[in-house]
Amino acid sequence: MKTLRQIISGRQLITVHLSTSILDAVRVMARHRIGAVPVVDDSGQVVGIFTERDLMVRVVAVEMDLKTPISEVMTAKLIKASIDDSPAQCLRKMKEKRIRHLLVVEKRKIVGIVSQRDLIESELKEKTRDLQAIDA
Repeated sequence: MKTLRQIISGRQLITVHLSTSILDAVRVMARHRIGAVPVVDDSGQVVGIFTERDLMVRVVAVEMDLKTPISEVMTAKLIKASIDDSPAQCLRKMKEKRIRHLLVVEKRKIVGIVSQRDLIESELKEKTRDLQAIDA
């Protein structure tokens, strides 16, 4: 069974600064084809996360100015998973918390982010391999 370490291996952690405008944060997300981006302060510490859901609910639905700093609309409550957690553990946590992205932590440091899609694809690949092994 894969761990988050294996799933995020080789990925670059894309972040935006607290002062980044909503528009620029959305452009970063679009350019990298990601649905969420961690938000960092001046010291590089992750202090929030900005997601597609934040964009819909906190920006579009209230017609907020896209020049507004991301710090005003980000989610400050960070929900994390250990780098050694399994996809199944993470999917349970996501379901319980009603979220689609988890920040991945190793030794108290954010080292990545995973989406439900990442986890489901990983689980599906593993199940497919298992079935092929049975058929062989």
